[in-house]
Amino acid sequence: MENLTLTSKELSLLVRFIFWATVVIFTSWLVLQLAIFDAVLTWRRLLSMVSSSFALTSGMFFVFCKWGWKFSILPTIIGRPVLEGVWIGELVSNYQPSPGESVPPVKMAFIIKQTYLTLSLQSFSALQSGSSEVEAILNNPRTGSLRLTYIFELRSPYKGEVRLIKGVGDLSVVSKTLLKGGYWTNSPSNGELKMRRVSATSKNLTCFADVRARWSNDRDWSVM
Repeated sequence: MENLTLTSKELSLLVRFIFWATVVIFTSWLVLQLAIFDAVLTWRRLLSMVSSSFALTSGMFFVFCKWGWKFSILPTIIGRPVLEGVWIGELVSNYQPSPGESVPPVKMAFIIKQTYLTLSLQSFSALQSGSSEVEAILNNPRTGSLRLTYIFELRSPYKGEVRLIKGVGDLSVVSKTLLKGGYWTNSPSNGELKMRRVSATSKNLTCFADVRARWSNDRDWSVM
């Protein structure tokens, strides 16, 4: 089950919009029935009109949440960036396999799926895979900054067993195609991530090998 990524204020506004949209549709229908069709209204008829008005509003709401909110300048107006798609880049970690030994940058891939209400993130590298458990898009209207924050769980094979690692990511949405920020885990390790969106759809891409085969040039993974 996916988590809602709306703030309480956004959710409250959405509920009020659904209510008032239903009221407007019902009222308009009622006026048409009385002014143009001269219909005889019964309680059963009124209840049917209320039910139909709510169904129409629900249909419009579904279309908006699934696709409509992504069009044109709507994401900018509502402060909810479109992050869905495939992101590739590099992770630089402070992890040391042994004292004084550092690891080179690790190629990472994100598969992000998103609606207006929900967002989920899967991460892949050649050795690890993970998924987000809690996600949030934070919009600061005073500075205009947008951030993607998430709590994740990594599955990491290690000496014949699979270790589960918990962590937190905090990435700035620099642009429509660029994410930069840090992460922290309980391994313990931390580091920086730079990710670039290379596709708006993630169909048929389910693991790191799929993404690596699609973007095989190392230059594709370099993010400035």
